[in-house]
Amino acid sequence: MRLLLAIVASFCFVGSAHALDYPTRPVRIMVGWAPGGITDVAARIVAQKLTERWGQQVIVENRSGASGMIADAAAVRAEPDGYTLLLASSPEVTTTPFIQKNAQNYFVTDFIPVSLVSINPLVLVTASDSAYKNVREVIAAAKAKPGEILYSSPGIGTAPHLAAIMFEEATGTKIQHVPYRGGSPAAVAVAGKDVPIGFNAMAGVMPLISSGRLKVLGLATSQRIASEPDWATVSEQGVPNFEYTVWSGLFVQKGVPAEIVHKLEVDVHAALAQPDVAKKFAAFGAIPANEDMKTFVERIKRDTSANEAIVRKANIVAE
Repeated sequence: MRLLLAIVASFCFVGSAHALDYPTRPVRIMVGWAPGGITDVAARIVAQKLTERWGQQVIVENRSGASGMIADAAAVRAEPDGYTLLLASSPEVTTTPFIQKNAQNYFVTDFIPVSLVSINPLVLVTASDSAYKNVREVIAAAKAKPGEILYSSPGIGTAPHLAAIMFEEATGTKIQHVPYRGGSPAAVAVAGKDVPIGFNAMAGVMPLISSGRLKVLGLATSQRIASEPDWATVSEQGVPNFEYTVWSGLFVQKGVPAEIVHKLEVDVHAALAQPDVAKKFAAFGAIPANEDMKTFVERIKRDTSANEAIVRKANIVAE
């Protein structure tokens, strides 16, 4: 009996030691979106920092398409050894399963949330010379002309679309949706005054803001952000508790050893805490987010419940 216990203990020790030696070879981070987008940029920043920390190459692999689900499926099929990670955006985790027909919700059945990586604020924008000066004026105009004020979004079922639906409910207004094929066309439409206002990811509108073609009416965040302290939140302007943010987070497959999951969480948090990381994220309109695993899991549950309710009530079906 003692010999059996000793053998079992030795296996446990070897397994734990092996996990703690991780990684001993290159690691890949899969991203379901094209290069240059905020999810891809976040993955590359994290990959660089983990490469420096581990002395092992961390490679970003883009498999775009199907609202992130191509990369999700590929990551699920990989060996659960910690050498294939997935950096996913909140829409593919908390919204896509409800708007895509026959979508497999891998994030319920197959993945472990490791760490929140970035918060990507949404903003309500208008042309720089627009008559609108703040959110209150938009609300007043929408109430005076129900259904006549147009707004752009990157497409049906996207985060900005859902944020606008929330805005309507919170303000008792009705504004008319004009979907575009992506954040850039949606932002350009507002800058060109084809549409008077639009919700969009901050990362997608920063170039037009910097060039003076767009101005921010309100942030869809709970509080102002350090990189743009003069931008007021929607909540500050008469819409209490209004918040809708997009985020990216790191996931691994169920079955990855607990020691590796814990090491990933610790090392990603250490990478995100480095001062230069905040500057790199800010350049793309994002904020590094050091959130422990428990809080991240709670965020996913909360956002999934809220987004499912919006999708069901509005009967949103993906294009």
